[in-house]
Amino acid sequence: MVKVIMVVSQKGFQDEEFYDMKKIFESKWVLTFGASQLKVLAYGVAGKDLLPNMDISEIKVHEYDGIVFIGGEGASSFHNNPQILQLAKEFFSEKKIVSALDHAVPILLNAGLIDSVPDEDFFVNENIIIAKTPDQRQQLAEKISEILVGDKFEGLKKKYMHG
Repeated sequence: MVKVIMVVSQKGFQDEEFYDMKKIFESKWVLTFGASQLKVLAYGVAGKDLLPNMDISEIKVHEYDGIVFIGGEGASSFHNNPQILQLAKEFFSEKKIVSALDHAVPILLNAGLIDSVPDEDFFVNENIIIAKTPDQRQQLAEKISEILVGDKFEGLKKKYMHG
């Protein structure tokens, strides 16, 4: 099964990005796990909270197929966080998907994974995927699912859902 970590800030994460993407991922047979600085309630900007599955120190890169850094104003707390930057680098070096939305995009820049923030609102280059606006969360989740699951989804759908 394909597994993706979705990293949120403890306070001020874009909860609509998280929950909308989680729904799309799960519809495409992608298991999602939430992570934050601490394994305590994280507070979203639109009023939805999240109890993360783990804190960022518990993430084992080899167990996951990709990482998504969720945006929101709170993502700025990650821009220079050594643990977060190291996670981004490790996922990238293992050729796994590394993705960021809106306020989280500078993480990829500060980790040295991109030279500059792309001009395009939606950017794909090898295993890096960037969406610069929250409105692109569906497109981002669809693209990540397509890359990670691809044609396997239709086979799983037929096998377990009978069509």
